[in-house]
Amino acid sequence: MKNLESYAELPYENIRVGRDKTLEFFVDHDNKLKQANANGAPFSKEEAEFALALDLLSRSKTDTSVNLAQQSSETMNVDFIIQEFKDKVTWLEPKVLVVFPKNTVEYNEFFPNGKTAYSQSTKGNIDNHFATIIAACSRHSDKLGTEPAEVIKALQAKYKAARDTQLQKKGSTEGTRSAWDDNLDIVKDLAFHNLLMIADAYRGQPDKISMFFDQSIVTPRKHTKEDVPTPEPV
Repeated sequence: MKNLESYAELPYENIRVGRDKTLEFFVDHDNKLKQANANGAPFSKEEAEFALALDLLSRSKTDTSVNLAQQSSETMNVDFIIQEFKDKVTWLEPKVLVVFPKNTVEYNEFFPNGKTAYSQSTKGNIDNHFATIIAACSRHSDKLGTEPAEVIKALQAKYKAARDTQLQKKGSTEGTRSAWDDNLDIVKDLAFHNLLMIADAYRGQPDKISMFFDQSIVTPRKHTKEDVPTPEPV
C-alpha cells in the first residue's frame, strides 16, 4: 500500500530551475487546462482562477527584469560620478600645490591621507572624501578662489541625487522580487489544487496527469560526458 501521507505533500516546493523555466512550466499547465476544457473537461473554474494568478506572477517577473536593468543603469551612473570625483581631485592638487607645498598643514587639510587615498573612493567612503575636500576648499577660498569649492559642491549634489535614485530603484527591485515570491506561492498552491482535482477526475489513470503537467520543463538537465573513442591497438 502506498504511503497515504504522501498525497498531502506539496509537490512544487523543490523546483530547482530558474524563473523562466518555472513560469514556462505553469504557463504550459494553464494552456493544457484550457485545451482540456475545450475538449469537455470540467476544470473551467480552476483554469480561470489559475490564469489570474499566473498573470500576476508573469507581471512580477517582468517588473523585476525591468527594475534590474534600470538599477544597473543607475549603478553605472553612480560609478561614473565617483570616477569624475577622482578626476577632479587630480585636477585640484596642482592648484593646491601652487599655494600650499606638500608637508604643510594646509596641504594636509586637503589630503590628510595623501592624494592616492582618493583613488580608493567608493560608495562607502566618498561622502567623507567630499566633506574633506569641500571643507578645505571653502576654508582657503581666499587663496584658491571660489571655483574649486563650487565645482566639488556641484559634483557632490550630482552624486547624492544619483545615489538616491539608485537606492530607490534597488528598493523597487527588492519589492518586485518579493512580489514574485508571493505570487509564486499562490500559483503553486492553485496548481496543487488543480492536480488533486485532476487526479480525482481520472482515478486509477495516472497516465492522464501528463496531459496537464510537463515535468520535463522543470527537470534539470543531466550533463553526460561525451564518449571518448578508445584508441585502437597498434
